[in-house]
Amino acid sequence: MNTNYATTLMDAHRYPEALAQFQKTLERDPNFRPAHHKLAQLYAATGDFANAVSELQQFTSMQDRGVRTRKAIAIWCRLHFPNRTR
Repeated sequence: MNTNYATTLMDAHRYPEALAQFQKTLERDPNFRPAHHKLAQLYAATGDFANAVSELQQFTSMQDRGVRTRKAIAIWCRLHFPNRTR
């Protein structure tokens, strides 16, 4: 699947190519949660926080909205945006 390749590209800071691979993956399967999660990380890494939040919202909307999900998102945001306030 393109998500693994896209993640490798993202790790190599080849962001435009990674974005294209994530988009291909989501064109094939818009409900593929790992692609939304990794795409959120890509957007955060490039400073596109609005799209990062949007992808995280799509990621969380595809699973149980229980307390564990909200806690996981809160932890992820704290790790990736440590200088941001609510």
